[in-house]
Amino acid sequence: MKQAIFDIRKSDKSCLEAVEKYVVVYQGQVVLRILGEEMSYEIMTATVGEDFGTVNAYEHPQILVDTAMTLANSFEVELAPRVCRDYDGREYVKICEVHYLSDVYRVAHTLVKKLEARR
Repeated sequence: MKQAIFDIRKSDKSCLEAVEKYVVVYQGQVVLRILGEEMSYEIMTATVGEDFGTVNAYEHPQILVDTAMTLANSFEVELAPRVCRDYDGREYVKICEVHYLSDVYRVAHTLVKKLEARR
């Protein structure tokens, strides 16, 4: 069975206000943004890539939104996905708020596995 591979990296997105900013990168594309600080990280799908062109937004945004909405409370993180719109009117999903980056890993792993299953 193929292992789902992704990276959690510091984000270079300048317009986002947060103490800490991270992105989850899957196949060279940003799929999730993480904003906040320890004990209060918000996880959401990404609508755009990074500022310095190192990674682009996920090439199938509707698939990303649809897949994020299917995430359920199947692990130690309480999920409450809801669709929102960014300042340009693009849909994204606020998935949940977590305490630690290790929780981000669990959410990202589940999302990436579901994205791979859709291929």
